[in-house]
Amino acid sequence: MTLSDYIHAIRVWRAQNIPATELMSKTIAEMMHSAGLLFRHAEYLPVDAEDSVQQMCTMLLRTENDYVPVVDAENGNLVSILGFLDVVQLLNQAAMQYPNLFARSIRDANIGTFHNVATAPKTAKLWEVLDVVEQRGISGLPVVDEQGKVVGFYHRSDVAFIIKAADTDTVLKNLSNFTAEESMALKEQLLLSGEIMSSFQGLAVSRLNDTLSSALLSMLRNRTNRVVVVNEQHQCVGIVTIKDIVRHYMGTRTF
Repeated sequence: MTLSDYIHAIRVWRAQNIPATELMSKTIAEMMHSAGLLFRHAEYLPVDAEDSVQQMCTMLLRTENDYVPVVDAENGNLVSILGFLDVVQLLNQAAMQYPNLFARSIRDANIGTFHNVATAPKTAKLWEVLDVVEQRGISGLPVVDEQGKVVGFYHRSDVAFIIKAADTDTVLKNLSNFTAEESMALKEQLLLSGEIMSSFQGLAVSRLNDTLSSALLSMLRNRTNRVVVVNEQHQCVGIVTIKDIVRHYMGTRTF
């Protein structure tokens, strides 16, 4: 269960006019079996601790999950939960050891999404941003200013204000009233004050002529699994994710 699952659940229940007091009393089991709800990680599909990184990546790509449980091969006990942010770190280490293998540019590698890329104006309400994210089945949107310049990235689970909300009514009001710009500013404020930990995905940007190794380093520094590709005016022209890079090196025949 992820934070975005929680947001989706309260939106569905609110549409069904379920009172906030009843929402607060819901158990996780009730959430899992409620009509209209489907957790992003609906199935428990683990990999063995003795499996290779390639097998783990294959599982992540095939299931389209963000994380995969790692279990002890002998007793089945959970030993870790790994995701694409961990793959970013592994590939960045590989890029430092074998720089020639990661010297191709984003343009030459011909990876990423460069058509019909969705962005959100910084004045958009969080409801509107989350609607686009859900409708398009994407993880988030680049946030742009009036000139179309990228000023941030809004991830579907990047709702720092939720930690400050005391109840579901407050959460829903925040979703209706906060703009993407206000939410990003609040996140920075909470991070600087130490009220929340630095576990949120930041904005990583690259140019088409940047190498894959530099894209990986930017992802690592910003704790994210994607780079927003920008032009000379810092406007979004595409998105390259760690999934794109993994597919590039593992080969499409693997999937």
